[in-house]
Parts: sequence; structure tokens; C-alpha cells
Amino acid sequence: MSFAIAEISDRSMLIASNSGSELKSPDLIVANSAFNLIAEQEDFKARKYKDGKDFSIGYGFYIPALSARHRAMFKNLNYVTETESKIVLTEKIAEISKSWKSLVGGKHKGKWDNLPKKARVALISMGYQLGVTNFITNAGKGEWPKFMKAVRKASTFELGSDEQREALKDASNHMVNNYNDDNTIRGKTAWHMQTSDRADLMAKAVGGS
Repeated sequence: MSFAIAEISDRSMLIASNSGSELKSPDLIVANSAFNLIAEQEDFKARKYKDGKDFSIGYGFYIPALSARHRAMFKNLNYVTETESKIVLTEKIAEISKSWKSLVGGKHKGKWDNLPKKARVALISMGYQLGVTNFITNAGKGEWPKFMKAVRKASTFELGSDEQREALKDASNHMVNNYNDDNTIRGKTAWHMQTSDRADLMAKAVGGS
């Protein structure tokens, strides 16, 4: 199955049960596109289904990982409604966006909004699937240090600049490949081995393809 990152326009509408207002804020435009993408990628399921050692529900919500707040939004975790799931998904996207802002900002001197909208949508999707905390706890070790370094670097440059495009291409490469110190490919990332099509498409979006 393949997924496309939808065109983002200033007249995009956020799909959530309590929405209906026209979106103008760049953050909300990106959130709307991320919502549509993730909803397509995860494919809504009303009944809980086996997922690893436990169960997931709705838009791929792994039940043990749901916060108390999000659990309370469902009347029945064995069978959820699409409306309930849309509200939770909207909140999760907002939380991931906030985390990304912190990951590139502060002492790193980057700005999330400097990144192309298409790249931000893909990074939100990546954070949703893998858990954005993985980029925080593993930023200095494991698979993601070079990826995070490249994303942070890209966020310090002017939107559309040659320097930013080069940094995003580097980030894109590290989304799918692990590299040796001499910059030769050591192998695919665990993410790519798990869901290669999705990883490839998100990497292409970040890299500007």
C-alpha cells in the first residue's frame, strides 16, 4: 500500500468532530495534512486488534501507551467510534508537533516552522509511528543521532535554501539507512525493515522528492 502526502492549501479544513472552522495558521494547516496522512496510513479500526504483546484500536492507538486523558475519551476501549478516535488523533498530532518544536529549538537554535510543510508532515507521521520520545531518548545513541543532527541543522537555515535542502537530504538518508563512520551504508534502519514502503515515502518527503 502506498500513501501520498496531500497538497496543502490555505483553505484546508481540520477533520475533527469539534472543528469546522477554516484553517489559516501554518501549524494547523500542517496538522490537517498530517491528520489526513496518518488516518490513511493507520486505517481506522473500531474493534481492538492484536498488536505485538497487546492490542491497538482506532488509528493504530496502542492501548497500553494511551495516556489516562486519552483513555478517558473512549467510552469502550473494546469498540471505539471514529469520532472519538479523530479527537484523540488530533490531540496526538498537536503533542507530536510540540515535541518536534522542542527537539529542534532551544539550545539547538533551530525553528520547526523553518522546515518545509511537506517535511514537517512526514516527520509528524514518523513520530506518530515510532513514538517521538525515541528521538529524545536516542538522540545521542542508537539509530537516530545523525538523523536528528541533520533535521536540527536543516531547521536553522532559511526555507528553501541550498543549505537546508542538503541537510534534509542527509536526514532523509538516515531515515532509511544506518551508516558506518566512513559514511558507507551499514544496513537499513529497524524502521525501514519493519515498514519499508512507509519509511521510503516519508524519507522522500523529507528529502524533497
